[in-house]
Amino acid sequence: MAIFKPNTIEEAIAAVRQSGRILPVGGRTKNGLCLTQDTCNHIDLRAMARVVEYEPTEFTVTATAGTSLKVLQELLAENRQCLPFDPPFSGSGATLGGAISSGLNGSSSLRFGGARDFILGVRWIDGTGEHVFAGGKVVKNAAGFDLPKFFVGSCGRFGVLTEITLKVFPRPTRYATLLFSGNRSQRVAYLKKIDSSPLEIEAIDLTEDGLMVRLGGAEKTVITMQKRIEALVDEVPAELLLDDSEASYWRDVGEFLWAESATLIKVPCLIDQLDTLHAMVQDNGLKSRVSLAGQVMYIAMAKETSDPSASQASNLGAKLNHQGFPYQCFRTESDVEFPLPPAPHTGDSKFSRHIKLALDPKGRFAG
Repeated sequence: MAIFKPNTIEEAIAAVRQSGRILPVGGRTKNGLCLTQDTCNHIDLRAMARVVEYEPTEFTVTATAGTSLKVLQELLAENRQCLPFDPPFSGSGATLGGAISSGLNGSSSLRFGGARDFILGVRWIDGTGEHVFAGGKVVKNAAGFDLPKFFVGSCGRFGVLTEITLKVFPRPTRYATLLFSGNRSQRVAYLKKIDSSPLEIEAIDLTEDGLMVRLGGAEKTVITMQKRIEALVDEVPAELLLDDSEASYWRDVGEFLWAESATLIKVPCLIDQLDTLHAMVQDNGLKSRVSLAGQVMYIAMAKETSDPSASQASNLGAKLNHQGFPYQCFRTESDVEFPLPPAPHTGDSKFSRHIKLALDPKGRFAG
């Protein structure tokens, strides 16, 4: 297996054209998505990292796929702006291309939406080795079929992203996080009440410590929302996080520090399915965190002494399959291929196959 690290677009195109099978990679913060069933070369575009164009007044930014999320977010923060889909692993070396290809959104995407809602344009190298552009660099754009959205969650199977244009949002001037404790059924009841309210909540995560409700906006707005939530659930939060401690808490959430370097599995779900998933987690002695107001559960699976991947994973995978839950292993500490599928699409809808054939007719990209 070869690892290409091009310094120019021309070198990247040459790498694709000379490879039988190839997969784009970045900071490997989501290394479970880099697993393939066949041997292939890797292409890493971090040597080409740069912000191509940033228009704060237009609320758009264009950067190369290998650009560090941390660098990009620091630049946006200078103008009190942010990436609204809150991509995880920014502090661990994640890249913009990896954030888009993985389709993994952070807790604050509850309020604003996922990466698909903010991607405007992409450049990529297709399966024939051509450098192609789709979409635009402005918010109001109706230039045909919205092809850029297909790259969100594509895991590198349609092409090598080289450049991405995104909408950005103003960053709230004030944040506050409310922690509600109590038993699990009570916290789930609070989650349903708060999520069904007309309030624009920044994030609602259910953890082993309690229900975490993040508010964002102008200072008066945050205070008003806090009072309305307290009245809605008829309870004062057990803890209130503000300022540096609040920001630090959500940075740690974005790095999945609660999982303690374990293998991580993402399970999309509905609020009414949480009890079923929680029972699976408890039966297998695992840790979990519910995010996006009950739309997704993250399950952390530690290494096992005898076999780092097989028994726990196979047991959990069988249960998830039996209950009809899709799932995705996006990080693994195992040295061998994890027995859970790297992506729920591995693809095989008729529509997906047609897109794959159109963008990668030579079948160069793994997946």
